[in-house]
Amino acid sequence: MNLLALADRYCPAALRPYWERFRKSALAVRLARGAFWSLAGAAAARGLAFLLGILTARLLGKEGFGELGIIQSTVGMFAVFAGFGLGLTANKHTAEFRRSDPERAGRIIALSGVMSWGAGILAAAALLIFAPWLAERTLGAPQVAAPLRVAALLIHLGAVDGAQIGALAGFEAFRRIAGINLVVGLVTFSCVLAGAWLFGVLGAVWGYAIAAAVGCCLNRWAILREGRRYGVPIGFAGWHRELSVLWRFSLPSAAAGILVMPIHWLVQSLLVRQHGFAAQAEFVVGLQWNALATSLPMVLLGALLPVLSSIPPDQEARRRRVLWLGVALAAGITTVIALPIGLCASWVLKAYGRDFAGGDLLLRLMLLAAVLDAVGRVFWQTLSAIGCAWRRLLANGALAVMEIAAAWWLIPAHGAVGLAGALLLARVTHLLIQVPVTLQALRSAGARARSASHSGPSVPIPSPQEEGQSWN
Repeated sequence: MNLLALADRYCPAALRPYWERFRKSALAVRLARGAFWSLAGAAAARGLAFLLGILTARLLGKEGFGELGIIQSTVGMFAVFAGFGLGLTANKHTAEFRRSDPERAGRIIALSGVMSWGAGILAAAALLIFAPWLAERTLGAPQVAAPLRVAALLIHLGAVDGAQIGALAGFEAFRRIAGINLVVGLVTFSCVLAGAWLFGVLGAVWGYAIAAAVGCCLNRWAILREGRRYGVPIGFAGWHRELSVLWRFSLPSAAAGILVMPIHWLVQSLLVRQHGFAAQAEFVVGLQWNALATSLPMVLLGALLPVLSSIPPDQEARRRRVLWLGVALAAGITTVIALPIGLCASWVLKAYGRDFAGGDLLLRLMLLAAVLDAVGRVFWQTLSAIGCAWRRLLANGALAVMEIAAAWWLIPAHGAVGLAGALLLARVTHLLIQVPVTLQALRSAGARARSASHSGPSVPIPSPQEEGQSWN
C-alpha cells in the first residue's frame, strides 16, 4: 500500500475536508510528493554532513578547520564559473518540455552535460594554475596550495553533478535523488573522515572528490532511467541546436551567481588575512548552522522550480499562490529551526571544542540571515521558473555591493562577527529588491501570455496519475 492510501485510510475526521481538498489538487500533490522524497533523502545526508563538520573540526583543530573552510569557499567561487547556470537550465527546461517536446528536453539535457564538462575542465585548469598564487598572495597561506590543486578535481565533478541533478529535478525524480543523496552522504562521511584522520586537510579534500565522483556515476545512471521512463531520448544528437538557451537562460543565471560567490570568497579571504584561520573557523561554524537552518525548507521546496516551470504563464494567480506558499513555508520552517539553536548557542558551540566558545553572537546573526536567505531563494526560484533570469542580476548586484561594503567596514574591528553582520545587512537589501522585481516579472509574464493566447492552447498540467510517480 502506498503512502497516499495509508494517509487516506488513517486521516483524522477533523482533517478529512482539508485532506480531500488536497487530494483533488494535482499541483498540491506534486509539490507534496517532491517535498516528501526530497526530505527523506536529504535528512540523512544533511545529518551526516553536520556530524562530519563537528568531527572534522575536532580532528583538524581550529586552524586546520579554517583552512578547509577557505578551500571550500574557493571551490564555491570557481564552481559558479564551472556550473554556468546549467543545473537551473536543465531543471527548468526538462520540466517544461519532458511531455510537450521530449526530443527538445533530451537535447537540452545533452547541452547541459556537454557544457558542464567543458566549463568544469576550464575552471579546474584555472585553479590548478593559480592555486600557488591564491594560496600565497591572496590568502597568505602557502600550505593550502596542494589542497587547492586537489580541489580542482572537485570543481570539475561538481559542475557535472550540478547539471545532472538539475535534469533529475526537472523529471521530478525526487525519490531517486533522495536515494542518491543518501548513498553520496555515506560515502562523503566515510571518505572525508578517513582522509582527515590520516592525511589532514589534504586527505579531507580527497575524500570530498571521491564522493563527488560516486555521485556523478549514480546521477548518470538515474538520468538514463528517467529518460526511458518519460520517452526522452538521452543522447548527444542535435544538442548544438539548443545553444540559444545558453544566452537566454544559462548566461544570466551564471552571471547572477558570479556577482555573489566571488564576493563571498573575497570577504572570507579578507577575514583570513586580517584575523587568521582561527577567525575563519569560527565563521565556518556559523555557515554550517546557517546551511542547516535553510536546508530543510529548501529541500521541502525542491519541487517549486519544476512545478512553477510547468504552470502555463497565463495562470498568473496560480503562480502567485505557489510563490506565497513557498515564502510562508520557507520563513516558518527556517524560524522554527533557527530559534532553538540560537537560544542554545553556547551549548551548540561546545560540540566543536573549547576553542570555539564565545561565538554566540556570530551564530545568532548567521541564523537570522538564514531566515532571510531561505525566503530570498523562493523569489529567485520563481524568477528562474518564469524565464526572467536576467532580472536576478539586479537583486544580486545589490547583494554583492552591500556585502563587500559592509564587510570592508565591519571586519577590521569585529572579525568573524563583523562578517556575519555584513552578510545579514546584504540579505536585507537583497530581499527588499527581490520582492518587487519578482512580482513585476509575474505580472509581465502573465500579460504577455494573455496577449499571445491566440498562438495556441497551453499545455495542461498532468495529474499525479499521468505523472506516473509512485509513493510506494
